[in-house]
Amino acid sequence: MIRGRRKSARFVHDEWTEWLNDLEANGASLKELDDAFAHVEALDQYDEGGTIIVMSAHERTIFCGSVDPELTADDLPEQVRYLAGYLRRAYADGTEIEVIWDEINVQLDAIFPIRIDLNLPKAYFPTNLTTGRVDLIAVERKPRFTSHANRELQQHTRLVFDAILEDCCRDFHLIALRNNLAYRRCHKDIREARDTGIIGEAMKKAFKAKEAGELTLKHFTALKMASALQRERLEQAPLSQDARRLIREVETASSAKLRYLSWAFYRDNQPYNPIHRLVTQEKARVWEALRVRKKALADEGMAYLLALYLVTRSVALIDLLRLAVCCLQATRLSKQFLVPLKR
Repeated sequence: MIRGRRKSARFVHDEWTEWLNDLEANGASLKELDDAFAHVEALDQYDEGGTIIVMSAHERTIFCGSVDPELTADDLPEQVRYLAGYLRRAYADGTEIEVIWDEINVQLDAIFPIRIDLNLPKAYFPTNLTTGRVDLIAVERKPRFTSHANRELQQHTRLVFDAILEDCCRDFHLIALRNNLAYRRCHKDIREARDTGIIGEAMKKAFKAKEAGELTLKHFTALKMASALQRERLEQAPLSQDARRLIREVETASSAKLRYLSWAFYRDNQPYNPIHRLVTQEKARVWEALRVRKKALADEGMAYLLALYLVTRSVALIDLLRLAVCCLQATRLSKQFLVPLKR
C-alpha cells in the first residue's frame, strides 16, 4: 500500500522494446531481429531546423548540406543594404577580399561616423582684468564628439557582412564566377543577351570551353540552366510594336495573304519585311501565329466542304474531302520524318 505522497517506482513503458521481445519470444530468425533492431534505432532521431540526424550507438552519420545563416542582408540597417549587393558583385568579379573590406570600411565610416570634430564659432574672453582693460582674443574651439551608438552599428554591420561573405564562399555559382574566367564570360553573355540566338551562340562557346578543359561538367550544367532561365525570360517578355503588328496582320489574313507572308518571312525572300528586324524569340512567335492561322483556315475549309456534302450528297465533294484528308496526313507524316533528320 502506498501512503502519503509516496509513489511506487516502475519502468517506463516502451512499446518498441515490447515488440522486440515478442519477436524474440516467437522464434524470429537472426536476420529478422537485426532488421527489427535497425528499424528501432533509426527512429532514435531529432529534428533541428529541418535537419534530421540519426542517433545510433554503432553507426556514424555524416551530415551533408548547409544550414541557413543566422545573419542575412535583411539584418543590415537600411542605409548600408546596398553594400550587400556590392559585396556579392565584387566577390564574383574576383576582387581581393582586403580591397572589398577596405571599401566597406570607408563607406561605414562615412555613414556611421564614430568621431566627429565640431567646428564651433570663435569665442572671445577678457585677458587683462587687473588694469581694467579688456583685450578680446579669438580662440578656436574644436571639440571631438564620439558616438558609441555608431560604433555598435558598425560592429553589427561588419558581423552581417562577414556572414554574407562566408555564404558567398560556400555558393557554387559565385565561386565559379570568381575563380573561372571562362565561366564568368559565358555567364555574362547569357545574362546580358536580349536574343535567344545570342544565348545559343554563348552555349556553343561554353561547349567548346568544356571540350578544351576550361570548364568542368558542373560548370557547363550550371550555364545550361542559366541559359534555360534566360531563354524563358525573353520568351515571356512583352512583344515589340513591329511584332504585335505582324501578328495582327497574320491573324486577319486570308489564305492567299498567308501564302504571301510565308514567302516573305522565309529567309531573305523579302529583306525589307519587318520580321527580319525582330529578335529570334519574336520571329518564333510570329511563325507560330502563322501556323495557327493556317490550321484554323484549313479546319474552316474542311467544315464548309463537309456541310456542303451533307446538303448536296455530291460524289465529287466526297472525293475532294478524301483528297484533303490525305494531304493533311501526308503533311503531318513528312514533318514527323523531317524533324529527326534535321536533328
